[in-house]
Amino acid sequence: MRNVNLLEARETKEQEIEKLKLEKVVFEESGKNPAIISVVMPTFNNGSKLYLETLQSMITHMGELIDGGAIDELLIVDGSRDAAGNPDYEFIKYMLALSVKYCKTFAAEVNFVNSMSEPKARSMQGRFDYSIRFMSQMDPLLHKIFRDRNLLTQIELDSLKRGKGAALWFAIPVTYGHIVCFFDSDIRSFENYYVSALCRPILETWESDQKTYMCNPGIVFSKAVYARKTERPEGPTLGGRLSRVCALPIFRALSKMGIFKGLEEIEYPMSGECAFSIDALKSIQFSNGYDIETSILCQVWKQFGLDRVAQVDYGLYQHIPGSEEHVKLMMADFISGLKYWSEKYNIKIDPKKLAEKYKPEAEKILEERADRASKIEVLYGEDERNADERRLKEFEKMLKLEWEQAQNPKLLRTWGEIEEKTNRDPGYSYQALKLSLRKRINKLTSSMILSSIYVDKSDDIIQKYAGVHGP
Repeated sequence: MRNVNLLEARETKEQEIEKLKLEKVVFEESGKNPAIISVVMPTFNNGSKLYLETLQSMITHMGELIDGGAIDELLIVDGSRDAAGNPDYEFIKYMLALSVKYCKTFAAEVNFVNSMSEPKARSMQGRFDYSIRFMSQMDPLLHKIFRDRNLLTQIELDSLKRGKGAALWFAIPVTYGHIVCFFDSDIRSFENYYVSALCRPILETWESDQKTYMCNPGIVFSKAVYARKTERPEGPTLGGRLSRVCALPIFRALSKMGIFKGLEEIEYPMSGECAFSIDALKSIQFSNGYDIETSILCQVWKQFGLDRVAQVDYGLYQHIPGSEEHVKLMMADFISGLKYWSEKYNIKIDPKKLAEKYKPEAEKILEERADRASKIEVLYGEDERNADERRLKEFEKMLKLEWEQAQNPKLLRTWGEIEEKTNRDPGYSYQALKLSLRKRINKLTSSMILSSIYVDKSDDIIQKYAGVHGP
C-alpha cells in the first residue's frame, strides 16, 4: 500500500494534476484523450444552518478546483425532498446559485446558454455538458429510464430514493470521469489539496489499454485518512468514535487471526473520501447502509489487493458529527457488512474469538489516541476516555449478539453487471444507457438554469433562501 504523508499531500498542486491529466491519456473509441477527473458530492438538506454554511464552503472550493483545471466536473446528487415528498427543487436551485457565484467556469457556461438561442436549444435537449451538474435521487424521469429497460424493479427503485450509498451509485454512469472521487458535503475543514492529493497516486500509475479501452492503473483506489476534530464549547475534542472503538480494533484483531490481513494498516477505515479508477469502480458493489465503507474495503482487498491501494493523510480534519445513536446504528451495519463479505469469500470468523481479541486491541487504540490528541492539541481527557470505555463495552456485547442476528447489507448491483446486461440486450447498449442518464441530468440542470438561474441574480437567490432556511 502506498502511503502519502501530510506534507506530500499538502504540496500537491492543482497545476501538477492538470499536467498529469494531459500526459496520462485514455484510449477510447473516439481516439486518444486526456484523463478526466469527476467529483461526486451527495447532499441532503436537513434544515441545519451549519450544514448550509459548510455546503457553501464546499461548493466554493469545488468551483476553485474546476476553474484551476484540477477537476473537470462536479456532480451533486441530492436526496432532499420537500413537504409533499417531491424532489426539493428549491434546495437544488439554491445550490445552482451558489455554483454560479463561486465557479467562474460554470457562470460562463450559464451566461452562454442564457444569451444565445442555439446553445439554449442544445441545453434543453440535454446536449450541453455543464461543469457542475445536478441530479435528484427522487427524480421520476431518472427512475423511468431504468424501469423502461427492465434494469431495476420498482422495489429496487424505491429503495434508491434515500441513502448516501444510493446517491453515489446513481452517479457512476452519469459522470464522465476516468477517475471518480467521492466527497461528503459536510466537511468543515475542506482544502483544495484534498482532491488533488487523492487523485495523484492513481494518475501517476495510469495505464489505458489501446485495444480494450480499459483503464487499469497501478493504483486503482485511493482513500483519505486523518485525525478527526470535533468542536465543543469546552474546546475541540478527538472525533472518529466509530473508527477508534469499532473498525480499527476489529481489523487489527482479524489480522492477528490471519483474516483480511492488511486492512489493519488503513488508519481511518470509516472515511468516506475516496477515489477510484472507473473500471475498478464498476466492479464494486455499493451498499446503501452504514457499512458502505466496510463493504468497499473488503471488496478492494479481495479484488485488487492492497498493493494497488493508496492512503492519503489529510492531517486534522473536521466535519459535522452524528449523534451517539447514529454511531450505534453504524456499528451494527459494520458487523453486518463484515459478516457478509467474510462468508462470501469463504472466510470463517469465530465471533467469540473475535470478541476476545477485540478488547485488548481496542484498549491499545485508546492509549494511542490519547497520545495523538496531546500532540495535535485536541482534548482527549477523562470524560472522553470514559465515554470510549463505555462504547467499548457496549460494542463488545453488540459484536456477539449482532453477529448472530446480522442481516445482509443493502447491496446494489455493480455497474459492471448492468453493463453486461445492457450490452446483451438487442438494439441497446451500456453506452446508450449512459447517454440517456446523462441527457436526463443535463435536462434537469438546464431546466432549472433557464427558468430562474442568471449570473446577476444568483446573490438574490442565495440571500432569499438562506434568509428563510440558513444563516
